[in-house]
Amino acid sequence: MTTMPAPTDPGTEKLIALVTNGSQFAGPAALLGLKYLNCQIYVHDPSFSDDAQRNAFESAHNGVIPACTTAWATGPGTGSSAPSRR
Repeated sequence: MTTMPAPTDPGTEKLIALVTNGSQFAGPAALLGLKYLNCQIYVHDPSFSDDAQRNAFESAHNGVIPACTTAWATGPGTGSSAPSRR
């Protein structure tokens, strides 16, 4: 049986996680487990298209990064190849 190192063990690399539907379904439970494992967490949720809801989620979940919400700001005429927050 393998065991996971404690999140505070020296030399432990920080894992990156993406959680979809962060405020519903299995999202909240996933956030708890990933926070315990000291992961860098990016979260997508349909509610993030509303600035107030996204800001409230970000305030309530210290260190969690809200990811792109409803659309990618890419393609012809956008002048960008990077995702936007909105």
